[in-house]
Amino acid sequence: MKKQITLHQKFIIYILIFTLVFPMMSGLILITPAYAEGGLTENKGFMSLLKGLLMLFFFSFLSNKDESSYLEDSYESASQEDSSQTSSYQRLNISQDERDWLAKAVYSEARGEPFEGQVAVASVVINRVLDNHFPNDVKGVIFEKPGGNSYAFSAVWDGQIHLTPDQTSYKAVDYALKGWDPSEGALYYYNPVTATASWIFDNTIARKTIGNHVFADLRS
Repeated sequence: MKKQITLHQKFIIYILIFTLVFPMMSGLILITPAYAEGGLTENKGFMSLLKGLLMLFFFSFLSNKDESSYLEDSYESASQEDSSQTSSYQRLNISQDERDWLAKAVYSEARGEPFEGQVAVASVVINRVLDNHFPNDVKGVIFEKPGGNSYAFSAVWDGQIHLTPDQTSYKAVDYALKGWDPSEGALYYYNPVTATASWIFDNTIARKTIGNHVFADLRS
């Protein structure tokens, strides 16, 4: 996944450029007085300080990698290392139409979430398909009306399920189908800030929080 440079990282880059260019542009001010006063001791100290700052900002820039990108890259590397086993393995064999609907569910429910969270949303749908208490196909799970009242997923009743998914959504679906389940087997997820149904709070127990979503199961 392509990593975009954040505002913080741009600021660090500007600082690096400044620390490299400023000494050269101000050489007459920094170096000449040092010679005039009998040595380069003060100038060397100043340059050592600049070098230290340069190294600090440089390593800060390298280490500030987005966590979700790291998780995605790690999983992709692991898959490549054992491609002979993972290439044919599927948690669930689905048609292209079902794959499209699953990608739509991921995009409409979790776009803007970390990649790990998008894979987790796809995994919840898959977990439901494989569970006897839910419909046994992807579209059936997505459009289910528990109790016959309202749809299980908010993106269905507000119409966002019909938005066109992006490639990241499809990638999240494929990772979930190949066995990566960041939700740890969860059958439910919700946003604790926007969720309005008291049922989800009273009847589920949280497994894991990823981004803005809490992934949960029924209380025993």
